[in-house]
Amino acid sequence: MPRRLLVAVYLILALSPWVLADGSSPAAACKSYFVALNDRDYATCWKLCSGHTRDAYVRESAGIMQVPPADARHLFDSGDSQITPFWDNMRKHARADIFVQLQYKTQSINGNAAVVTAIGPKGSMPLQAFKEGGSWKFGVMESSGQ
Repeated sequence: MPRRLLVAVYLILALSPWVLADGSSPAAACKSYFVALNDRDYATCWKLCSGHTRDAYVRESAGIMQVPPADARHLFDSGDSQITPFWDNMRKHARADIFVQLQYKTQSINGNAAVVTAIGPKGSMPLQAFKEGGSWKFGVMESSGQ
């Protein structure tokens, strides 16, 4: 009986969308970001952002909230509810509901940088991912040319 329970738990976890959030591949990092954003799992979004994207989010939020960047960084790192409006706005404007429906394919990897293509019925879009701290992160800002 315990073995069956372990197998059941393993299958649930293996088929769960949370597994995608491990950053195991460039495509998984990009897809997982949009799944988490759509699901309002903002802590996972933060974990999946590249360092450059995190820095940009901190600068933008610190300016809007009129707090020092270190305070804004702490709000993001801790998942504080004060940062929820930022993520809700990002969710709305990024059209996470559309991006979760796309297919993601890693096109190339060059060292710690990768190009991922998001493919949908109306075309495709190149995205960037970066290997940081041993896992792949989605370069949200880098993908938009910032």
